[in-house]
Amino acid sequence: MSEFTDFEVQVDLTDVKEWDGEQRPLVPAGDYKVTVIDVKSDNAKSSGNPVIKVEFEIDEGEYQGQKLFNTYSLSEKALGRIKALMVACGASLDKIRASELLGQSIEVTVTHEETQSPPDANGNPQPSKTFSRVMKERPIGGDAQPEPETKPAAKPPVTRGTQQQRTSGARRA
Repeated sequence: MSEFTDFEVQVDLTDVKEWDGEQRPLVPAGDYKVTVIDVKSDNAKSSGNPVIKVEFEIDEGEYQGQKLFNTYSLSEKALGRIKALMVACGASLDKIRASELLGQSIEVTVTHEETQSPPDANGNPQPSKTFSRVMKERPIGGDAQPEPETKPAAKPPVTRGTQQQRTSGARRA
């Protein structure tokens, strides 16, 4: 057993409400301006792949100061998610550098997702949980929806008369 070291921290808890284990209310779904306040590489694997954990703080409005969290998997099929964050933050794309993300202000869309909790040890069903998901990361002022792909403008039809005139002119020169 390791040796115990006693310590003291000067903080008055007299008027602080005890936490009852209840989750704080979810931020409503919608668009928010946020700042990246923490970035961690976590070797805890998601589907066998390492992850990047990002903490955001809402910059303005009724929920200013509220924290949002997102985990980005580095699986091949999920790399587009972390790329969206990197592009929104103006980071280079050759490597993921936490320093290029930290402190960047971007816009995000928050959605809610419900997950089913596994049964307890006795097999009793547990209530599902709802959590916020950060999506559609984009630069401030960016469009929440990707631009629809546009087809190139069709070339105007060329008439035979125009082609013949060009051909005749080319021969004279």
